[in-house]
Amino acid sequence: MRKLVIAVITFAALLGINYAVSYPFKVGFIDYSTIVGFLGAGLIWFFTSSGGYTSKHTDVMIQVQTTNFKMKEEKHSFSLNSDFVTAIIYTTISLFVTLYTYKDYF
Repeated sequence: MRKLVIAVITFAALLGINYAVSYPFKVGFIDYSTIVGFLGAGLIWFFTSSGGYTSKHTDVMIQVQTTNFKMKEEKHSFSLNSDFVTAIIYTTISLFVTLYTYKDYF
């Protein structure tokens, strides 16, 4: 039940961001939907993974400040979560709808 609620909130957030981006520019909702989906999935991946660039940067800063403390290197890891899967589904759906909408231009 918790994963379903998180998925619905993520989907609603992506829709809201898409509306907030497309409304001021007076463009169609579908025009930015794939881009918003890609960016949303990328941000979710960046903030839910561990051992990436930001972790290594933080470790280096701590080592510089305290010379006697050696940080254990953390391997990069990411586990699929409902937020990321929802963003990927949103991106996939919006990509197919965009391709269908603009099929005459291809």
